[in-house]
Amino acid sequence: AEQKKDLKGAATLLRELVGKDPNDFVAWGRLGSVHFEMNDLKAAEAAYGKAIEAKPDFGFGMMNLGRIYLVQNKIDAAIEMLLRATQAEPNVPRGFQLLGEAYLLARKGTLGVEALNEAIRLDPVGMAECHLLMARLYDRAGARSWASREYKLFLGKVPEHAERKKFEKYIKDNPPEPDDQ
Repeated sequence: AEQKKDLKGAATLLRELVGKDPNDFVAWGRLGSVHFEMNDLKAAEAAYGKAIEAKPDFGFGMMNLGRIYLVQNKIDAAIEMLLRATQAEPNVPRGFQLLGEAYLLARKGTLGVEALNEAIRLDPVGMAECHLLMARLYDRAGARSWASREYKLFLGKVPEHAERKKFEKYIKDNPPEPDDQ
C-alpha cells in the first residue's frame, strides 16, 4: 500500500498490525511515517510515541518525533528528543543534522555547529548541506571568512550545485583566512 502511495490503506493495515501486537515498534514507526506523509502531525506524534514506549531506545522513532517537534516549533522538546536519538543511534548522520538545526533555531550556534560537523563527519557528501547551514550562520554573525570556508567545503563535495556561481562570488569577495582553509 505504501509503495502504491495508498497512504490511507497503509495506515489501516498498520493499525491492524499494532492492534494485534501493540509492542510492534517498527509498525508504530511506519504508521508514524505514513501519518507524517499525510500531514497528520498529531497522529504521527502519537504513533512515534507508541513506538518509543514499546522500545525506549528506538532512535528512528525519537529522530522522527524530534522532526515533528521542529515542524511544530517546539524547539526545546525537539532538542531533548534529538539528543536522545543521537545517543541511541550515534552513527546516524540525519539525527545530528536535525539536532544541529534545532540548536540553530534555539540560537545555540556553538552546539549547532558541533552537531552539524558530526553529521558531516559521519557522511561527508550526504550531509554536505550542513556546510550551507553553517555558512549562513557565519554570514549572519559577520564571520564572512568562515562562511567562505563552508561554501568552499560544500562546493568541494557538490561541485555542480545550482548556486555554484553565487557561492564562488561570495568566496572571491570574502576569501577564507589562511587558517580557515
